[in-house]
Amino acid sequence: MLTFDQVLNKYLEYFKKAYLNINASVIHRQSVLAKNECAVGFQHISKYFQDGKIESEFQQLQDKLKKLTNTQESYDQLYNQLFEAFDRFFFQKTNHLLETKRIFSFFKKNSTANKTLKDMILLDAINFSATADLYDFFATEFKEATLLVENEDEAAYKSLQKHFKNAAAYCLDRIDLSNHLEFFQVLDHLGLGESLYTQIVIEQSQQFSRIHHSLKDINLDIQQAKTSILKQSAANCYSTTYPFNPILSFFNFGLSQQQLELATAYHAYQTNVIKTVFNFLMSKQSVDELEKQLYQHENTLLSSTQLETSFTHLKGLHARIIEKITIKNQQPPPITDGHLFLSRQHTTGITFPEHLKIYS
Repeated sequence: MLTFDQVLNKYLEYFKKAYLNINASVIHRQSVLAKNECAVGFQHISKYFQDGKIESEFQQLQDKLKKLTNTQESYDQLYNQLFEAFDRFFFQKTNHLLETKRIFSFFKKNSTANKTLKDMILLDAINFSATADLYDFFATEFKEATLLVENEDEAAYKSLQKHFKNAAAYCLDRIDLSNHLEFFQVLDHLGLGESLYTQIVIEQSQQFSRIHHSLKDINLDIQQAKTSILKQSAANCYSTTYPFNPILSFFNFGLSQQQLELATAYHAYQTNVIKTVFNFLMSKQSVDELEKQLYQHENTLLSSTQLETSFTHLKGLHARIIEKITIKNQQPPPITDGHLFLSRQHTTGITFPEHLKIYS
């Protein structure tokens, strides 16, 4: 039987994908329709939200709904009339149709109705796309659970439905549309696209907002070192292949197998360093632990490649990384010299700190 963690892990993956393709998600949900009833993306109506009149009218709708009581004989009729009136206002304002009642009911049912209409439209669409992908991914499990229901065993099916609902509620309760779009884009840019990092950023948004610029800056430093190392490696390779013909050496742009292996190894090194720095900044590890892990990543890179000739491009890189992140986090950098990271030997190996799995 599937656990909640398994479901949440996949839901986070699909939620972020749908979020990063927000207009496609809104079209997929078919919440916003043009006059010809063709579904359109949110960009077609976003400008109409800028003056605040739609949100003001939506707040008035909610205030009126609160005054209704279901003991009234005409409750359903009055309830529907209020939404119909709002939908007419929305159409006059935007020249588009909107399923306001369905969208509002979804959030009311999930006890997350204290959101703006704009956020409700977007989150409803994101959740719809993510949930559709989730059902496709766990199709086999649902099929098996459905067969059990036919034998009067509903436990597995109810468990799956509960996990799906709780996974959606987890994100809908925590997402801040004004920040998380940029944060998810940064994660992908840094190579931190796994659900673990999405979950950490959702849980610790304020902390990530303080450190994501540092991460991008450090990633740029590592990328620049990579460019220099590959250039020097290419020059060394060509000068070895064409020692007496500088023209051929200069114009031979093909990458050798050694250079391809170097690029692959350096990509793994870059990803692991960024993960280590992310873990340090988000979990308040000690500087000594950070230093030790950076040694490990560097030694792994050096042991898997021939970088002796590129020594100068790595020298001081980790010292600059530590200096940048410790100064911004008001921690004293460790005493080090320019050759420390390349002269000390540590056991290689990359581990994920267990305490970073902060939601279970």
